[in-house]
Amino acid sequence: MSEVLKGIGNGIRRMLWFPVAPAVIAVEALVETIGRGAMITEHQVASMLGCGRDHLKKGPMSYQRRWKKIDIGFIVQNGCTMHYENNTPPFYVAPVVHREAYKLTSSVFAVLAHDIKALMGSRDWVSLIDIVHGLHGMEHRPWPTWCSYGPRVNNDNPMHTRTLGGLLAKADIDRHRHYLDGIQGYGVRVESLDWWLRRYPAPPTLDMSQYTREPVYKKAYNQDTGESFDRGGTTIYYNVGDLQDWLADPYPMLKQRDSITEIVYCVSCPTMHTASGNQVLKLGFSRDVATLAGRLRAYRCTSVMPDPTIEWAIEVPTRLVLEKRLHNIYLDRMICEGYRSGGELFEGSPVKWSPEQMLKDATEIVESYGHKYRKVTESDFNSEQREIATGCEWK
Repeated sequence: MSEVLKGIGNGIRRMLWFPVAPAVIAVEALVETIGRGAMITEHQVASMLGCGRDHLKKGPMSYQRRWKKIDIGFIVQNGCTMHYENNTPPFYVAPVVHREAYKLTSSVFAVLAHDIKALMGSRDWVSLIDIVHGLHGMEHRPWPTWCSYGPRVNNDNPMHTRTLGGLLAKADIDRHRHYLDGIQGYGVRVESLDWWLRRYPAPPTLDMSQYTREPVYKKAYNQDTGESFDRGGTTIYYNVGDLQDWLADPYPMLKQRDSITEIVYCVSCPTMHTASGNQVLKLGFSRDVATLAGRLRAYRCTSVMPDPTIEWAIEVPTRLVLEKRLHNIYLDRMICEGYRSGGELFEGSPVKWSPEQMLKDATEIVESYGHKYRKVTESDFNSEQREIATGCEWK
């Protein structure tokens, strides 16, 4: 268990709203019982994490899936802007396809035409009732559970000839009247299928996940756009295996971020000390060198860091690689006093909590994710930026 907590950082216990160590044990037991592929509801997840339903619906746990972007973003509530990080376990929604009509596409019509032709064999005409009976036996197709065009709650209701007639009409496949022993019936002639068979010489492949009465789970966010698929009122599910992976590393997406570079820096102030006499360090970030110069001027012109010393600055793929993990390592040394930002100010002390040790930890974290970094120095500033940052000492 100590290895797990070492991997994710002990500070994670203060960032998330549940005790991590017992949650890891509970989920491991669940994996052994029902398997990694099992899906459990959000209420069951709350029980596994030991945070309770009150935390789930309207308490801190509800914020675990309130985000829009991949890495970090901003949310405005009651006129206040807050920034939040992606430390949420992946969740899923189950489209209610067992109660909805299946999608009608040209691929469906082409597959239907090929299946009818296969049922015909060498015949020129086949009745609708024979087609329906033949389609019911094709378990690799959606026909046995097609049921109806409209929603049908009764899943045991198989395809009816009326349903088949509607499909044929939508596909522009003519139905022909036929008399057998004086009884009128309807069927399909082989020439009515010609257009579809010429356009699709072989039946196209259908995505059967769209044509099943079993629950189909989809990830409730798009990892490229950050779009959430939670539409409200839809039951949220979690994959047990994903939950186990997330507890081992709650920031898996950091490994994917190697396209956007930002500058993470450490600033100290010789005149600022804690009650114990240790120096205060500030961990910050900027998008590029120009914004870094602006940040340094802001420190110099305010009481936050009136005499700023830049201990180190490095360019990394994304600041979260460092911010989240460094916060975990140095959480016990955070400064949380009134106007100060508890998430970025740290209490420094010799050797163990020194800026040099923080830089060493930072570079090891970046390298552990397979990313490269570049040290930023005063020589990266142009003359205008150097003038803006005047008064800031570089180590």
